[in-house]
Amino acid sequence: MIPKDLCRACLEEMHHNRGYLAVGTPFEETWPKGTALGDTFRLPQVQGLIHSLVGPDPLYDHHAAHLTKAEQTKGPNMHQDSVIDFRDHYF
Repeated sequence: MIPKDLCRACLEEMHHNRGYLAVGTPFEETWPKGTALGDTFRLPQVQGLIHSLVGPDPLYDHHAAHLTKAEQTKGPNMHQDSVIDFRDHYF
């Protein structure tokens, strides 16, 4: 779905924690155009996937890249987001 070179560039950006914005920011504004993550989220197939899951004009809540090294048999510990979330904008 995502070209490998763009995936590699996204991973590099994730290691540098780029993209944190205020909760409730329009998702379209979260990652700038010309960044790997911004370009990825603007791919038509990714926009279609997001739209099908959360509808048009979603809002940014938060993100955290749970990264694991290759050949690992165990991923990061699972956790629940937004089970009880009293903020105005949440997912």
